[in-house]
Amino acid sequence: MRDEDAVARGMAFMNGFDENHPTLTGVAQVLGTSKLTRWPDAGDYAGTGKYMYQAELAGVAVAVQVVPLHPPEDAGWKIERAQRRVSLLSQIHSPHVVRVLSDAVAVDGVPGAVCWVEELIPSKSLESLTPQDQTWDVGQAYAMLVGVGAGVAEFHALGARAWPHLFSVRRRLSGEFAMVNSLFVFRLNFLTPDHPFPDFMFPHFVSPEDSPGGKPTLASDIFRLGASAFVALTGALPIPCPAVPDLTDDSVATFYTKLRTEQAPPVRTLRADLPEGFAAVIDRCLQRDPLDRYQNAAAMLDDLVRHRE
Repeated sequence: MRDEDAVARGMAFMNGFDENHPTLTGVAQVLGTSKLTRWPDAGDYAGTGKYMYQAELAGVAVAVQVVPLHPPEDAGWKIERAQRRVSLLSQIHSPHVVRVLSDAVAVDGVPGAVCWVEELIPSKSLESLTPQDQTWDVGQAYAMLVGVGAGVAEFHALGARAWPHLFSVRRRLSGEFAMVNSLFVFRLNFLTPDHPFPDFMFPHFVSPEDSPGGKPTLASDIFRLGASAFVALTGALPIPCPAVPDLTDDSVATFYTKLRTEQAPPVRTLRADLPEGFAAVIDRCLQRDPLDRYQNAAAMLDDLVRHRE
């Protein structure tokens, strides 16, 4: 391999393709879109190596997802993962889950790429929501939990986990919440519910049984939903964990031990103004023992609606 080819592959892997990169020209041709431009909220998400661009398809603004096939020996599983993602999403028809608009297609280049088209949701991410930021009001948090929960329920109906995460959620201009970059993107190699895959780079929202040695179920997604609502309402994690810049192997190991051995406090200890019924739903989501939680998102939604009436 020529040195310049190796550099090009490395840069595409680390930073995504420049808008004028020949591979992106090939992507636009194979997908039938206009020229691709970088979307501002388009960084490599959770180490997936997937980058988002904006283009037009039949006159409509769309998002184009591009995964550089670097290194070449990883191309096979990256293409398979993309195809499985698109196949799974194509079975879901919900305003709370991003829609795919094409098949996943591999294109040649240096490096090559696998790409597909998704709807473009013109909204802002919730990544600014951290324990140091302003908390949400009850109505906003309720809408988020109902919306994201409805999206997760679609995955659960197919027997698949969704790995919901606040950072993968967007609020549509209509006010509805939608998952656009769920961690299932990264976990499709491990799609069966009983295979643990902890988030080593961002462990803050994992369930106790997602930690090493655990045995996750669909109820593990319920814990993640509860943790998201807890953070939104209180500005604190249900089980404290160091911020990302301060994470070390030892601090992550300590956090996992706390997840497995400590019970999250009732959310009303930090937000006394919460309606008791709504707080009870969140508290049940955050039970340490998965058998004490809702076993799927549909059951959680039933309780949310009942307590809202």
